[in-house]
Amino acid sequence: MQKTWVKWLITIGVGVLIFLLPQPEGVTRPMVGKIGANVTTIRSEVETAIKKFPQVSGGPQRYISSRLNQIFSQAQKEADSFKDEYISTEHLLLALAEEKAGESGKILRSHGVNKDALNKVIKQMRGDTRITSQSAEETYQALSKY
Repeated sequence: MQKTWVKWLITIGVGVLIFLLPQPEGVTRPMVGKIGANVTTIRSEVETAIKKFPQVSGGPQRYISSRLNQIFSQAQKEADSFKDEYISTEHLLLALAEEKAGESGKILRSHGVNKDALNKVIKQMRGDTRITSQSAEETYQALSKY
């Protein structure tokens, strides 16, 4: 992907989701998998949705769209509800799944990836552990392997 395309892409929900899904050591794949959804199929649908958006080229203008700002605000609310000190991938995934106006929410929910299912998986994966550092996901992801 071209740099300007990537910079624009991350200003929308599906743009965030496309970067969360392929992370092999992240928590997104295991969470979605534990729900029973197929990550490859979801990624394919996200890629199809992204192709429908106009491409942007030009100078390095950076901005956050109002939709992405709403996603981050919702992710912060999710972090607060868990009493976490940092916004993590799981908070972003929860916010994306709840997104009503965007493609990411529609795609995730069509595969059973919704707030209730994600909350159950989060509880299974981390128990009562709170996110108190920037690397907390790595810690409880490592613990879940044993």
